[in-house]
Amino acid sequence: VTAAAFDVVILDEASAVDQTLAATALLRGRRAVVVGDPRQLRAVPSVTDSEVDEALAAEGIDDQGLAAKLDVRHTTVLDLAIGAAPVITLDEHFRSAPHLVEFVARRLYGGAFAAATRNPATASLDCIDVVRVDGRRDRAKVVPSEVATVVAELRRLHRQGFREVGVLTPFRPQA
Repeated sequence: VTAAAFDVVILDEASAVDQTLAATALLRGRRAVVVGDPRQLRAVPSVTDSEVDEALAAEGIDDQGLAAKLDVRHTTVLDLAIGAAPVITLDEHFRSAPHLVEFVARRLYGGAFAAATRNPATASLDCIDVVRVDGRRDRAKVVPSEVATVVAELRRLHRQGFREVGVLTPFRPQA
């Protein structure tokens, strides 16, 4: 990266980008395009509420509106962009199997978008299984019953010949 300013800075998956990570790029850009989804997983901040409060106090920021915008624990770059510029909502999804997209569209978005991947080859795909697991998070922030269920499912898939399976969790202790 050179010292020259960027014409455009593009932040993708901005609901998971906290302000401190985006600030250096945004300060160097003439314009910004912020792309994200407020229903996606949010950034997991690396600072505590008390650290944010201390930083705001140290800078003499007592305006509650400004303090809320600068609260990196609760306000992402996407939140700021939504409050500052027009929002364009996409209404078609092109990347995933239709049953997966339609499930998400119905359950999380009230049918606001449609799968653009339905064709004869994908019409019979069904890629959603919902497994409900009871359990409580322990002192280490782990839900042991979820871990056991995932491990059992991985073993089942391995026995069936699956060799490449991804498991995602935003929480290190759970992983």
